[in-house]
Amino acid sequence: MSKRSAPIDTGAYQSVVGEEIPRAAIVYDRFHLHLNLNTAVDEVWRQEWRQAKAEEKAVIKGSRFILLANRENLDCQGSARLKAFQEINENITAASFLKEQVRAVRTDRYPDGAKKALL
Repeated sequence: MSKRSAPIDTGAYQSVVGEEIPRAAIVYDRFHLHLNLNTAVDEVWRQEWRQAKAEEKAVIKGSRFILLANRENLDCQGSARLKAFQEINENITAASFLKEQVRAVRTDRYPDGAKKALL
């Protein structure tokens, strides 16, 4: 039985820190940022799976790893399956692009490059 990681509830944390230490800066580490991103992408995948037609389920089934993987780590078959996702489902496509966009911002060494990644 696999255990899914739940996204971190930052609302309560921010509220308490804001009250107790009003001038504190809250910093989110890379691990937790990506954990929350992947959890959100996984939720989109699950919703779309539940609503998918039979022919769409054939493409979606068994491909969560491809959606959650970094694109440069996909082989040709994985890239082709990701493209098939993008052709049949707008919400899965948007979630995938947003995850990659945040990743690009985080990995860029220069502020101008990070800003361009958001555009």
